[in-house]
Amino acid sequence: MKIGELKDKQKNVSMELKVIYDQMKEKDFRGHRSKTLVVVDADKEEGGTTALLDVFDGDIDKYKQNDKLEVINGYAKEITTSRGKQFLITYGFTKDKGLIGRYEKIGS
Repeated sequence: MKIGELKDKQKNVSMELKVIYDQMKEKDFRGHRSKTLVVVDADKEEGGTTALLDVFDGDIDKYKQNDKLEVINGYAKEITTSRGKQFLITYGFTKDKGLIGRYEKIGS
C-alpha cells in the first residue's frame, strides 16, 4: 500500500514509510505525550506523496529523520492542515484499552 492509495477513515493500514521531518512539536493528547512526524513512501524520494504520522509516549524519541518504519494495522484519516488536505496515519486504543496498530523500525 502507498500513501496515494489511502482513503479517509481507512483501517488496517500497512505500509513502509521513511521519516523526512521529525521536529514537529510534542504535545499532550488525552494524557499521553505525542509528536507528529512527516513521512513519505519508503521507496520514493522526498518529493513523493507525504503523510503525517502520530507517535506516542515511549515511541517519541524512537524515530529520527531518514529512519524507515513499517506501519502495521494503522488507521488513516484525511485532515486539513496549512498545506491543504493530508493523511494522518495513527494508532490507538479501543474502548477496552486494547492497542490497535503499531509501528516497527526497519533496519538498525
